[in-house]
Amino acid sequence: LVSLALGPAVDHDPENVLLFRYANGRWRYLQHVDLAAAVARDPEADLLLQPADWLIARRLPDYQNRSTVSVIGEVVYPGSYVVDLEGSRLKEVLEQAGGLTERASLGKSRVVRDFDAEQVNDPEWTRILAIPAASWDREEKQYFNMKSREKRGRMVVDFIELFATEDGGAEQNILVRPGDAIFVPMALETVLVSGQAANPGAVPFDESYTVADYIERAGGFSWRASSDVVIIQARTGVWRDADDVDKLEPGDRIWIKENPVHDRWALFLEGMQVAGQVATVVLLFVTMLK
Repeated sequence: LVSLALGPAVDHDPENVLLFRYANGRWRYLQHVDLAAAVARDPEADLLLQPADWLIARRLPDYQNRSTVSVIGEVVYPGSYVVDLEGSRLKEVLEQAGGLTERASLGKSRVVRDFDAEQVNDPEWTRILAIPAASWDREEKQYFNMKSREKRGRMVVDFIELFATEDGGAEQNILVRPGDAIFVPMALETVLVSGQAANPGAVPFDESYTVADYIERAGGFSWRASSDVVIIQARTGVWRDADDVDKLEPGDRIWIKENPVHDRWALFLEGMQVAGQVATVVLLFVTMLK
């Protein structure tokens, strides 16, 4: 049987090869199997199997554990780099990758960690998803919005501060662990104007430009535009009111929201319905007074 399966796998545990047999309506552990001796045709180890027997060869624990970090994007040598099981410093790994290119965006660079399913298990999130959205209370809506914007696995690292000084800001030079991924995207020398602009699109970044300047470059407001303008910051993903933002950075987005569409005919019919109900109440009241 083992020969038909092309022999034992290199990561099998010789001490955990077990034979189970189905008898009297249940599976029963029969005995430990010396797989190496069985393959060598030792008569004592090369057991005669019966139909429905179950041979289990367990894997060696911690066999060739993943011990690499992926470095992706604007580094000289993207790829996978071996790190210590306890972790290696972020800047050290980036130096192994040849350092950053001139096109690297420090503000949008990030480290993402692949957390175990148990670590990210959220019973409250599961409970809310099982409830119809129309039945959510205020707290549940806020929790849903919070989870929807959550950047799962993203580690808090300021790459600008990391490279601001020669020693690299000890707080930002975190330990990266096996399985982590370091993303260094290309710098976007533009600001995106989206939503209700006359000509939405990317506008070349100019340090002297204000929010109004970028909107003007995008053709100004469209006829459907509202006065509600939001800035979505590239570095943090934070939404801020345009009036609270003094300076934009490359990669930021200006979102001009749309004025809600009002169906005037529907509003008229709704008003007539309310007026009819009021008139009915007044007529009933007058009739009772008589």
